[in-house]
Amino acid sequence: EPPEFHIFGFEMDEGKILMVVFTACIILLTTVRIAYEKTKMKLYIPESALLIAIGLVIGGILVLFDTEWSRKIQGYLTFPPELIMYVFLPIIIFEAAYYLNRTAFVNNFLEIFSFATLGTVISTLLIGFPLFWLSTATITQLTFSESMTYASLVSAIDPVAVIAVMESMHVNDDLFYVCFGESTMNDGPAIVLFNLFMSLESLKDIDSVEIFGLAVAKFLVAILGAVFMSIFLSLCTCFISKFSYKIPSTESLLFLLTAMCIYVLADLCMFSGVIAVMVSAFMLQRYGEQNLQQESIISFKQLCKLLSSLCECVLFLDMGFQIAFISKNEKKVDWVFIVCVIIFCVVSRFIAVFAQIGVLNVRRGRIGKKFSWKEQLIFVWGGLRGGVSFALAKNQYLDKRKSNQVVFSTCMVILETIFVNGLSMRPVIKKLQIKLEPSLNNRISTKMMTKPIANLTQFAKVVCGHTSKLGQFMSWFDLALQKIFSNKEIVDRDLEENIQQVHELVIQTLLKQKRDQETFKKHNLKKKYMLMNPLE
Repeated sequence: EPPEFHIFGFEMDEGKILMVVFTACIILLTTVRIAYEKTKMKLYIPESALLIAIGLVIGGILVLFDTEWSRKIQGYLTFPPELIMYVFLPIIIFEAAYYLNRTAFVNNFLEIFSFATLGTVISTLLIGFPLFWLSTATITQLTFSESMTYASLVSAIDPVAVIAVMESMHVNDDLFYVCFGESTMNDGPAIVLFNLFMSLESLKDIDSVEIFGLAVAKFLVAILGAVFMSIFLSLCTCFISKFSYKIPSTESLLFLLTAMCIYVLADLCMFSGVIAVMVSAFMLQRYGEQNLQQESIISFKQLCKLLSSLCECVLFLDMGFQIAFISKNEKKVDWVFIVCVIIFCVVSRFIAVFAQIGVLNVRRGRIGKKFSWKEQLIFVWGGLRGGVSFALAKNQYLDKRKSNQVVFSTCMVILETIFVNGLSMRPVIKKLQIKLEPSLNNRISTKMMTKPIANLTQFAKVVCGHTSKLGQFMSWFDLALQKIFSNKEIVDRDLEENIQQVHELVIQTLLKQKRDQETFKKHNLKKKYMLMNPLE
């Protein structure tokens, strides 16, 4: 029917309500971020904890006013699992992998790889088996495959709050980058295990030996298929980017769209989308970024940071909403299940960390970099859960009753780790007297000399014969790929980055000196005025 004629009025439909709710959420998140960054709040409260608390308050208000409008808004604030899985998750993973510190990652590769893969498997087994054995004592009553699927999703480590605290306190590089590298790499194996155990529900009639063999085959195919597909498509994008030079409107979006397409294609082929996105980020950063203009690199970084931050904030806000909504709608909350999961998470993290570092310290002891028992406790305490666990919980295929219990229990695990571990990390680091690094990152001399010293060290290793044949071959292969897919060699790109960073630091230093001079002048004028007017 044609709309009625009105000179003035108020008209709302589904699309307009959705846009209003979405815009309100963005404005709220922006306001919270500004307040969080401009106050001392970030020194004491993790941003994720603040967002969950805001979500709880808003969700609680909507539940309290149980009207038709509030129920509609609840529906709009419950984001579909597909949006989280195919939009939020790949953006978060891509940004974390793309801007990972490559030098620190290579120096601690064995530790990061062990924590991210073997640690995830150990944690999944130590949580999944006890949950299945105790399933009869809980309301949720998960089957074996459901228990293992749930165990894999709560094994995804996301210590965003802890990383922020460590960075502000300047803890030693080995501790910081192993924690950060684990949180970045851990999501891939966790999601592979999640998909693997979720598909085991269809193999009920096969014996356990065959199931184990199929599981190993599925694990290897999912990872290797994702790696090879991602390498091929990413190198194709790098080659195309050689011809997109000085087209800024195309350059910035090309890499991000490639990563999103690779994620979807890998998922369509039943490979690991997360592993594919991570490999894509590594390849694009290594061979494609030097094809971009400096302005495009800066705008691309800002775009990635903006989208990743927005997705993470929305996830934590949605987590608060879901806790409030499920608490209202669910008649019985399975607190036995929740307490058991939290205990198993702590115990499994403790065993996985101390067992792996006990072995890794044998190698690290030879170079004088053993992790102390205090640093091992920080690794245990840094095992927070976050947005990835929540996203997977909403994507686990269960009936409505079990799904609500799983989502709610996952939220409780995330709340416990963020509010208990996250809030107490700063005093724990101080109490254990963890070794800190001197704050040299903002010195101009440090920025100027880091890359040249690293290049000289690498050259000395080659001259002295300390580089293996495999290492020499990989260096040659790397240079060959640069010539094929890059306009400029990486050394030239590093030099440009160095000059850009030094330029930015010089400007920051001059601005700081100017502000200090203005403050000093104001202070002197005030002091002079007070001397002239002592009665005031």
